[in-house]
Amino acid sequence: MRILLTGGGSGGHVFPLIAVARKLIQRDEAAELLFIGPDKSSKETFGKEGINAVSILSGKFRRYFSPFFIVDVLKLPIGFLQAYWHIFWFMPDVVFSKGGYGSVLPVVIAWLFRIPVIIHESDSVPGFTNKILAGFSRHVIVSFPESAKFFPENKTVVTGNPIREELFTKVPKDPGYVLGISSENPKVLILGGSQGAKQINELLMPALPDFIKKYEIIHQCGEKNFTNMQKIAFLELESSEEKKMYHLYPFLSQDQLASAYALADIIVSRAGSGAIFEIAASGKPSILIPYMAAAGGHQMKNAQIYKDAGAARVLRGRNIMPHMLESLIDSILGNKEKAAEMSSAARNFSKPDAAGKIAEEIVRLMY
Repeated sequence: MRILLTGGGSGGHVFPLIAVARKLIQRDEAAELLFIGPDKSSKETFGKEGINAVSILSGKFRRYFSPFFIVDVLKLPIGFLQAYWHIFWFMPDVVFSKGGYGSVLPVVIAWLFRIPVIIHESDSVPGFTNKILAGFSRHVIVSFPESAKFFPENKTVVTGNPIREELFTKVPKDPGYVLGISSENPKVLILGGSQGAKQINELLMPALPDFIKKYEIIHQCGEKNFTNMQKIAFLELESSEEKKMYHLYPFLSQDQLASAYALADIIVSRAGSGAIFEIAASGKPSILIPYMAAAGGHQMKNAQIYKDAGAARVLRGRNIMPHMLESLIDSILGNKEKAAEMSSAARNFSKPDAAGKIAEEIVRLMY
């Protein structure tokens, strides 16, 4: 069994691909998998899973003026040849694509070779790329039922977004030790996604001295923001006796994230599909702060769907103030009945078997 994985280079694409890859390997230990994408940094992540990864040049499909437009156009023929070369020599049985601009060339070339393609749409509002690539695919798999209407009914399946089940089935024996946490204060987990969330970081900092008087904070801020956030946190908390209640991370490893989900009493996050389905699987109440500039407003729509399910509260807009976040956290954690209802709604929303179902679809397409 040879499977080609492809998609954009962010964690929102990479970790769902890894979740599906693990299920494929469970089904067939001799399975050969290859990832092709635009991000060189993905090589290390896939390498840890024993999966080969190669990077190709891939221009973005910009629907706005940019001086990089010409550069993007020039990348396409080079990327086409790179993708053609790798696919020709690997010759997979099936291609599984998570979308994003980096998946276009591999999917089109697979279609030229008559290799069956499955694409997965994470968000409630489909991305521009997946709308195009649906025409090159045998099956379209979606996370949200609301996005199924954008694709042909006869080849669309709703599964949820694939998550790494190990985040919840292989939690370290002492999560507090992993993260250096020992207090009895309620734990607030703040996630910014693989890239970090500038708005959430800026929202937290002014309120941090007040937060750590009553909560212990686990904050994943993004690697590119880490150094600056360290400096700001030092200035904000320099004279605070409770500064040990704030734990700042650029990125959370699988064990760290599993520990954080286990310990958290409430989660604050962006509203990407990957984050929502992981939070749902954790069964914890959450506050979502959608990224307003996300393509097609998909984070706003994702957040609204999850809120309507009763699992989250949403803070939207560019003028959110720190006291608004603090007040909302206080109101949820201060009402055990409300928090329990949100936790129950989260578990009902979750689709922990999504990766397994997608692996089944991939294998079925081979025969």
